[in-house]
Amino acid sequence: AGQMYISESKLRNTFKAEVGVPIGEYIDNTVFFSVRRMLTEGHAIDEVASTLGFCDRNYLSRRFREKFGKTISQYRQELLI
Repeated sequence: AGQMYISESKLRNTFKAEVGVPIGEYIDNTVFFSVRRMLTEGHAIDEVASTLGFCDRNYLSRRFREKFGKTISQYRQELLI
């Protein structure tokens, strides 16, 4: 916002009007797109967590389950079907 010389609230409102989702949700979706891509490519959970800035594998696993309603193991099993 500072680099664009607008207030944070103006940036939030404009972003949501243009993209259709709040900035935080957009960032979350983008990060989890990368999580799923890396898991699909066979990367270890620890590697995914550290590469994408999660504090540890447990936090990544918890957030993944909250977002998708399944564990990372269940997600990987579905890829094999």
